[in-house]
Order: sequence, then C-alpha cells, then structure tokens
Amino acid sequence: NKSIGVTYKLLGDIYTEKRLYVQGLRFYQQSIIQLDDDFNEQAIAKNPSQFVEGFNSFVLFEVIAAKAQCLEKMLQKTPAETTVTFRKRMIQKKRGCLP
Repeated sequence: NKSIGVTYKLLGDIYTEKRLYVQGLRFYQQSIIQLDDDFNEQAIAKNPSQFVEGFNSFVLFEVIAAKAQCLEKMLQKTPAETTVTFRKRMIQKKRGCLP
C-alpha cells in the first residue's frame, strides 16, 4: 500500500530527525515492506534485491536511501555503543521481548 508506505517513511524521517535512530530504522523497514509487494523481511539489514514497479520504485529508492542515511547517522553517533545496543534490541525483538 503506497499511502501507508509513505506514512511510514515520514515517521522514519521524524524519528531520525529526533535522533531516535532505531525507531527510525523500524519505520523505514515497514515502509519498504508496504511499498514492495514481494518483500516482507522484518530484519533491518535486509532490502529488496529487485524492484521495478513504476512510480513505487522511485519512492522505494528514496526510502532505502533514507534508511541508509539513518543507519550512517546512528553509527556515527557512538559506533561501538550504538552497534551493541542495536544488536541487543534486535535479538530481544526476535525473541519476542520487544514490540
């Protein structure tokens, strides 16, 4: 759904602007899932390998670029601490400890 995908992208932008990078990355990932009908990967490190869907592909490219910028900002913040915190949160989420 393009409208929901764009909304998630905007939420990702807001959280990234607030320097809440993990939350921003989650919204960007949800945006990607909404914009690409063949992609349903929740893992932040994953992106679609191919996308050719007309106008949606332009929006999808913008979201992937925003996600990459968010990740870069997060890693520049405090690289070692942020990476460890991020990994812990992803493990907890995978185990069902986080929403």
